[in-house]
Amino acid sequence: MIRTDLALEAKEMYHETAGSVTEIEGVRARTEDKEGLTITTVDILNEKGKKALGKEIGTYITIEMPKFKEYGHAFYTIGSLELKKQLLKLLKALNIPPNADILVVGLGNRSITPDALGAKVTDKLIITKHLHQLAPEAVQDLGSVSGISPGVMGITGIETAEIIKGLLSRIHPKAVIAIDSLASRSMERISTTIQLSDTGISPGSGIGNTRDTLNQESLGVPVIAIGVPMVVDAATLAFDAVTRMPASPFRADQETFDKIKSSLSANIGNLMVTPKDIDKILNQMVNIVSSGINIALHSISLDEIDSYIG
Repeated sequence: MIRTDLALEAKEMYHETAGSVTEIEGVRARTEDKEGLTITTVDILNEKGKKALGKEIGTYITIEMPKFKEYGHAFYTIGSLELKKQLLKLLKALNIPPNADILVVGLGNRSITPDALGAKVTDKLIITKHLHQLAPEAVQDLGSVSGISPGVMGITGIETAEIIKGLLSRIHPKAVIAIDSLASRSMERISTTIQLSDTGISPGSGIGNTRDTLNQESLGVPVIAIGVPMVVDAATLAFDAVTRMPASPFRADQETFDKIKSSLSANIGNLMVTPKDIDKILNQMVNIVSSGINIALHSISLDEIDSYIG
């Protein structure tokens, strides 16, 4: 009923529907608070958990920075270091050795600001795969990282998954890290939340234009997805607003949601909503995500990044 790419929100909605916070069969969740961050890990263990939350079996780690919009750059170091920690945890769980050959894929359309996260992150990565072949002595202490931003099918005419498959047949990385913009149910989580998962990702899912899935089954190598919510479905936003009002006459049920969605579709079409300062927010999140990936894959400090990117 409610559209979200976040496993954390799917879990919250399950409890809202059930009217309780009892455990969900097939789902294990744990939360940790530190330095202004809330880190929630949701493990979907089996088919029952998959059915309950509508998410693939695997691990979903959510890093929430609720005061990010208020304090901005103050969270750069904290957020980057936490992203590094959680990314390394997933890589270790997937048995990917340190300094392994990694392909980073920046999904989305760089010409549309809320959808440009993946492309802009790849622009700021320390790319070294070619140097390990041409000048190994210069990068002997760094990981082997390649990156690509394949664009979207509306521009290339090619499914993103087909582009990646063709690339993998030539370069054979040990793992793929896919970065994309996501959809949330709540404006509060727009650009204040980062989700990592080991289940892969469907390009375009954040804007309801889902393409072929990028995961271990389709690509033959482990796929870690990193996403940041950048949009909220207008019908979802309106539904949450009218049903959460004090003494609201509207019930939080499927019928109400369908009426709202039908009314919006008939009068203004299917819309996605994003904050007015999305350009600033995007750049801040690009810095956190790209820095977290750089220090995780290359075993360097935040202070060293600029010396390699120049």
